[in-house]
Amino acid sequence: MTAGAMIVDLAAHPEYAEIVAFWVDREWAIFSKRSFAETLARYRDTPGPGRLPITLVALVGGNPCGVASLREKDSFDWLPDICHWVCGVYVSPDRRGMGVAGHLCRALEVRAVQLGIHQLHLATETERDSLYHRLGYAEVGQTEHHGMNYLLRKSLLSNKAYGGGDDAR
Repeated sequence: MTAGAMIVDLAAHPEYAEIVAFWVDREWAIFSKRSFAETLARYRDTPGPGRLPITLVALVGGNPCGVASLREKDSFDWLPDICHWVCGVYVSPDRRGMGVAGHLCRALEVRAVQLGIHQLHLATETERDSLYHRLGYAEVGQTEHHGMNYLLRKSLLSNKAYGGGDDAR
């Protein structure tokens, strides 16, 4: 990621809630069927440290340039009875291709493990060789919802970087 970049928790930095809501609303309002006010409320009403949802914001030079959240459920119930979804991963167009999204996703994985969460899920429109595949997510299903979506899962137990071993279950 770009030199001078950092990741902050939105719960500790509510001043970024409006820009985050703007990005998410612009990118996914049709999909989520939420108004901007409803989206903003989702990002302003955070439960605080140690509880979901967690929203992380990437900053470069003190300016927000990306966001990613970890939620119990995504906006759409992709896989009933399955919890812990990475969602709302967004990077401003001028910062794309610089590793911001990957940095945000890895930071969410660390936070998940700290909370005792050992498996993450996400939905993406990209079939192969996406950022998520490169981060170790594997396809577990497909579904049609506003286009084809690929459902991915990653086990955090087998990754030694998060304290798991190769044989951890």
